Amino acid sequence: MFQMQSGGAGVYTAKSTVNEKVIENRPVSREKYIAFANRVYDFAEKYNGSVATQDDCKSPFTIRMEKAGAVKDVQGCRGSDETGELGKIIREGEILFYSE
Repeated sequence: MFQMQSGGAGVYTAKSTVNEKVIENRPVSREKYIAFANRVYDFAEKYNGSVATQDDCKSPFTIRMEKAGAVKDVQGCRGSDETGELGKIIREGEILFYSE
């Protein structure tokens, strides 16, 4: 799982976990955090309401966004992403994570 979080005092972090175990936790610049968060938000809005079930999707995804205490989950299926946008976002997140 890849998670980005903004904290108090202008602290922005990106965290990578596997089976709930933290692999790495890194600081991220404010500018890169905001640009990436906006990209993910735009993608999630595009796919909002596209729920993937185990029966018809071999590669489901969930994007969880939290702002001011309000949590929003967006679910979808990578197979229905004909433009490959989610894959591009994932690669951008990996580059952001390892380039900081």
